[in-house]
Amino acid sequence: RPGPHEITYDLEARFSQLSKSLKQPRGFTSTEHLAALRESCPSLGSLAPRVDRPGPHEITYDLEARFSQLSKSLKQPRGFKSTQHLAALRESCPSLGSLAPRVDRPGPHEITYDPEARFSQLSKSLKQPRGFKSTQHLAALRESCPSLGSLAPRLDRPGWHELTYDPMQRFSQLSKSLIKQRRGFKSSEHLAALR
Repeated sequence: RPGPHEITYDLEARFSQLSKSLKQPRGFTSTEHLAALRESCPSLGSLAPRVDRPGPHEITYDLEARFSQLSKSLKQPRGFKSTQHLAALRESCPSLGSLAPRVDRPGPHEITYDPEARFSQLSKSLKQPRGFKSTQHLAALRESCPSLGSLAPRLDRPGWHELTYDPMQRFSQLSKSLIKQRRGFKSSEHLAALR
């Protein structure tokens, strides 16, 4: 009968009481394990010591570790162009998929005779604005024939207070005043029938 401050010598009961105090915490590392970790071998799944011991300012000769250290400094930034690429770009040939030099070298105030480049430079200045009308078009429009698809001159020239004798134009002018009745209009026959 052990006291409350004593541990029994019964094997199973003694193990049960001591197991909580002897159990190592999660992530516990023994002294041998720590010594092996201090050897600092980065190989996956290995705790063997390194072959070389580079200083903090040196780069190891181990292939994997050396590549890992140098990869960031040797990586070219996005959009990097070599000297050969830049030299070819300075030749300035605008042909698609080509870096060959130009045949002619026009100055900044000149226009090249290369058909594609000349068209590209002149297209903005030669392009007519939207709704542009040539002088011939304007002269034909001044003849003022409203017929659909026609720019022929009118046969008669009625004044602003007169009606033309052209059938289509006369009908268009008279239809609003004579033919089309206002909304709710009733003829005299309709009014007589309503009375």
